[in-house]
Amino acid sequence: MRKSTKLLNTNRHSTFEFQLSDGQRRYVDYAWLNDLNQNGVWFVTRTKTNMIFKVVESKPTDRTRGHICDQTIYLKTQAGSKYQGKLRRITYRDPDTNKRLTFLTNRFDLATQTICDLYKARWKVELFFKTLKQHLRIKKFLGTSANAVKAQIMVALIAYLLVQILRFQLKTSISIVDAMAVIGTLLLLKQPLSILLGELPNVNRHPIGLQLSFNL
Repeated sequence: MRKSTKLLNTNRHSTFEFQLSDGQRRYVDYAWLNDLNQNGVWFVTRTKTNMIFKVVESKPTDRTRGHICDQTIYLKTQAGSKYQGKLRRITYRDPDTNKRLTFLTNRFDLATQTICDLYKARWKVELFFKTLKQHLRIKKFLGTSANAVKAQIMVALIAYLLVQILRFQLKTSISIVDAMAVIGTLLLLKQPLSILLGELPNVNRHPIGLQLSFNL
């Protein structure tokens, strides 16, 4: 079970940190959030349902846009004491799903909707990494050091992007999976890749049954 996702880039005032959960068991590492805040890193995260806090300021919100509350709070529990300072608590009702979501952030200068959009945008990041895991052709790592693993991932990513660029240039209907398979198999042939992909027949992943293929 993944409790949180910590991005590698934590340069001061340069990125947002999204702490994710599996959607069932909410987990908030207040000590880690405090470290981010102390290092000048901004974050947006979901709250725990049993979070105890004190409201010191409540701003007016536009409920017609799903903004239920926008508060400045201090945490009051023993776990919350690991975070030193104030937090911004925003409750939002998603118009697409009608779900009520509550966020914590240390960013006080952005509009309420901007904070909500930032958290929702995390799914695009999730889909990006899901796509990478599906299409990067890495069967095993040739080395075990950090540099070896990073180098192999970067090489696979470059190969994937080059094939995607070639597909767009050729305006072919060949899927990225089929294109990668053909190039991997016929890479040593002395023919341009454009010819190999251009002559590739369409692959029917769901062939018609024998009984349906006869013209009776």
